[in-house]
Amino acid sequence: GEFTTADRSCLLRRSGVLPVPIDAAGPNDAVVTLDLTGEIDLASLEVIVGIEHSFIGDLSIRLRSPAGTEVELMRPPLEGACAGTDLYLIFAADAAVSASEFSETCNDGNAAQYRTVQPVGAFSALTGESSRGTWQLLVSDNAADDGGAITDFRLRICEDGVDARDLAVEVLTPSIVACSNEGGSARLQLGPDFDASPLLRVEADGQPLDNYTFGYDAATRLLDVEFSAWTFAGAGTQELSFIVMAADGTERRAVNTLTVIPTPTAADAFAARLVNGNYLFRWRAVDAVTDYRVQVSADPSFADTLYEDQTAGRQLIVPAAGLPDSFYWRVVTVNVCGSFPGTARDIAQDISTATHGPDTVRAVDVFPNPTHGVLTLRWRGDWPSEPVHAILYGPTGQRVTDWAELRPPSATLNLGSLPAGVYYLRVSGASGGFTERLLLLR
Repeated sequence: GEFTTADRSCLLRRSGVLPVPIDAAGPNDAVVTLDLTGEIDLASLEVIVGIEHSFIGDLSIRLRSPAGTEVELMRPPLEGACAGTDLYLIFAADAAVSASEFSETCNDGNAAQYRTVQPVGAFSALTGESSRGTWQLLVSDNAADDGGAITDFRLRICEDGVDARDLAVEVLTPSIVACSNEGGSARLQLGPDFDASPLLRVEADGQPLDNYTFGYDAATRLLDVEFSAWTFAGAGTQELSFIVMAADGTERRAVNTLTVIPTPTAADAFAARLVNGNYLFRWRAVDAVTDYRVQVSADPSFADTLYEDQTAGRQLIVPAAGLPDSFYWRVVTVNVCGSFPGTARDIAQDISTATHGPDTVRAVDVFPNPTHGVLTLRWRGDWPSEPVHAILYGPTGQRVTDWAELRPPSATLNLGSLPAGVYYLRVSGASGGFTERLLLLR
């Protein structure tokens, strides 16, 4: 024979305009809105609220329905004397803790553990009203100096009914794991009592999505969903809900899991260092990046890569003997979604220890120091074109070699086969001169 079963349908919706600030300047109301499109009985309404605030004794909370009916949810704890911080509450008519009992306590809120309490007013005031429309949460801050923000506002509405129709919704495809710049697909099997043109709404952790299209084959009762990029879904693992609506507005929900992997972003690289004949390249870690690729090139555009190595850590040590004296380097972040090149850094700027000049406008850079045998002089600013003379002295002051007719904007000094050690470079011209201590490595 025929039979029917009790069917419990629940609607959970989250506000999409969070957080909403609570101004510390003076008494004021902070308002956050939430739109409901589904029609469902409000008899078992629950209101979920999260508030970050530095003095919760200043706060009172109200709920306003689309029809304008207000229900008082909470009065200031300890009649305004509570110095606790933050509120994370679920207001439910059948909660074990009454509103008066809660108002006599004063505790800091914990986002990992919401407390369930009864509202001050009765949700029965909403009986007979439509759930469709814009709901409002009103948080009144009744004093100055302390402030915060509304961080969570959700409505959970469940109803019991009897429906003999087969309006089952089943997800046939596995959980979706995708890069944020990619799409995905899902297939749903609908029950035989859905009409030929069902409607679909998709949510990620209660937030409505708009990056999808769908098609329904009434003969096979298969509903196929195609997603574009997950840019606005947010990174991480979240609940992916498929809400299918029949012609009479009845909704059925099936839940899958969505994991969005973000594309790499640039790593913040530190200045390279030369330590014991090795270059030390370092950078800050980047979330969701699995590997870091260090590249070396003769030019900042990296048209030609001279060296490349990869690591999962935050630094890389490379023997200086295998690299030229002058080069550019960068860090490329890598994960399964692709790679992202960081800003090119000039090794001369990273490890150069000498900048000389007669004023703040003109300067001469000497790099790299330490060096493996090739030095660069680079003039910056508006310099006259007269020649500059450079003399290299040994550690005891003996003259080793010299270079004449050096001119801006740059000059290269080759130290040849001189042995490793400390030397002194004297550079002089019509605009003055300077002496730089050099360390030659071999």
